[in-house]
Amino acid sequence: MSTNKIDRSKYEVPRELRIASSTNYIVPKLKLYERQGLKKHMAKALHTGDFSRYKYPHDESYHHVINLLSTPELSPDELRLGLFLFEMAYEKRNFKPVYCLADEDFRTQKVGENELIHIGKPKSSKHTFSAMPITSLVIKLQNNQIRMDSFNLLPMLEKLESFGVLTMTEICNKNCVNPDVEEFVTNCVYLELNLGFTSTVINRKWM
Repeated sequence: MSTNKIDRSKYEVPRELRIASSTNYIVPKLKLYERQGLKKHMAKALHTGDFSRYKYPHDESYHHVINLLSTPELSPDELRLGLFLFEMAYEKRNFKPVYCLADEDFRTQKVGENELIHIGKPKSSKHTFSAMPITSLVIKLQNNQIRMDSFNLLPMLEKLESFGVLTMTEICNKNCVNPDVEEFVTNCVYLELNLGFTSTVINRKWM
């Protein structure tokens, strides 16, 4: 039996050419931008989802349930998904910012660096890290007795985003600090829940 070690370095993609590496990290989408759902159903001052400015002083309650229930046009599954994400964040304390929307956990040597997905702002040395394997949101939901198909998750998250519930950034080349790299489909997303959506009562602000 040969004892020669395989030189794996020649098979690896250089980190500057990878999606979500330390040098070609994912840049999160800006949180305050005009959202179509809010544009349709909210006063102009709230089109960006900047709800936190209407928070009552000393109000430490969570209002995401009444806000989601009052949001127009949400399907039962979209409502269920939104409630699940917030409950993970505020009750069970096990919300992770990066999820795979496919039917299985995500892991590959072609994305990230040292099995870490890097997310950060340009010219900032501070990054958010998510370790691979990236958890499948489909499996996470199933483990909590919620059955949803993988092909429905992206449009449902986009719908929640359009109403200011969250901000979603896809893990792909177009969202890298250097987008001019080979495209690689990850089916992974970076989710940021809108804290203003839970700290402020907005159920009476819908038009």
